[in-house]
Amino acid sequence: MARQLRDALLMDKRRMERETHQANTSLNFFHMKSARIKDQVMLNLKILKTKHVAGILAKNILTMRDAT
Repeated sequence: MARQLRDALLMDKRRMERETHQANTSLNFFHMKSARIKDQVMLNLKILKTKHVAGILAKNILTMRDAT
């Protein structure tokens, strides 16, 4: 009886360790994905700001050209 209980507890422990490992693996994956998404958002913001500034400069150049 004691051996069966010990074996059952050991099996439960191993199952929980596998589940914990899988959960940690998933968590690490999602952290990596969220970091990549954050990097992509920051890059897109920089691109949008650059395009916005380029648009303002182009408008100013056209305004200056039309004024001459």
